[in-house]
Amino acid sequence: MPPPKYGSTAKEWADIDYETAQAALCAAELAGPFARPEHVHNALLESVLVHARSLNDFLSERTKGPAPKSDDLRPEQFLAVTWTAPNPLSDPASDPRVRRINKEIVHLTSTRDPKNKDWHLRDVLIPVLVELEKFYDKAKRPFPAHAADCLASHRRTLGEGRGGPTPPADGGLLRGRSPSDVVTATFPAPSK
Repeated sequence: MPPPKYGSTAKEWADIDYETAQAALCAAELAGPFARPEHVHNALLESVLVHARSLNDFLSERTKGPAPKSDDLRPEQFLAVTWTAPNPLSDPASDPRVRRINKEIVHLTSTRDPKNKDWHLRDVLIPVLVELEKFYDKAKRPFPAHAADCLASHRRTLGEGRGGPTPPADGGLLRGRSPSDVVTATFPAPSK
């Protein structure tokens, strides 16, 4: 497939902004102090994982697996400069995090592990948001506020920032928390 030509529409940018914001907003909601029903908790968790996977696919250059489809959005369509695919979660076809999302969330498979429902959101979402921030910088577009706040909360938690230490958390979108906590999918007891 020939590389996509430079030039993007407002609708295509809106699609990327939506995926980015949804991943960050759902992570923020999971980090919130509110109790929620198990099905809502799981829907938020799955939403973060699926949006992060979609964004990773967008940013990454596949070396294995199926080639991108002709209507798949690619970073090159949005940039007047060369884009080097960062593969934030490694190669989407071989990365164990992406493979697990595919096997346990996106597809119904027999390889699901009923004992392992812990998801390390920091290891999935943060690498994608870091590379997306670079992509938006190269495109000379503002990084969506929700995603920027998610990264800022994470960096404050770790005591780092784009240019060094950052001040303590100020109660922003993630209320001073990082999406680095392990989030466990919960399931109601089977009905009898």
